[in-house]
Amino acid sequence: IWYGVSILITITAIIGVAVGGLRMGIEFQGGAVFTTDTKAKISTSQATEVATEASGHMAIVQELGNGGLRIQITEVDTAKANEIKETLSDELGIPAEEINADLVGPSWGEQIANKAWMGLGIFMVLVVIYLAIAFEWRMAVAALIALIHDITITVGVYA
Repeated sequence: IWYGVSILITITAIIGVAVGGLRMGIEFQGGAVFTTDTKAKISTSQATEVATEASGHMAIVQELGNGGLRIQITEVDTAKANEIKETLSDELGIPAEEINADLVGPSWGEQIANKAWMGLGIFMVLVVIYLAIAFEWRMAVAALIALIHDITITVGVYA
């Protein structure tokens, strides 16, 4: 029963990665982050609607602890960010000076992702070497399969 459950979860995780892919955040894709002042009393749904319409991309809006909003929009360049800032100011009734806009470039995220993949590869090689030395081959293969199984499920959860 548990082998079947494990196989089902693993297949679901693989399908999730293959179909949906990993949803990389703004740190990896690049884009703009707009932060509103604490005095603005705007709902997250209203801000999401306005930001999505203004940018043409799905906006992620989070309410901050101080009462402000953090609006993230991926794949936005400098010119588009200024347009979006003006639209947010007009539509939400917030002065443009009270909206902070920060641009995030995708190159930094790409470098970090490449280093993460390289680190994972080096880790896997070192684990295989250790398992080959420490255990007999049958136990080493079982441990390696368990490791791949766990990594697959973890990545699948994030997909």
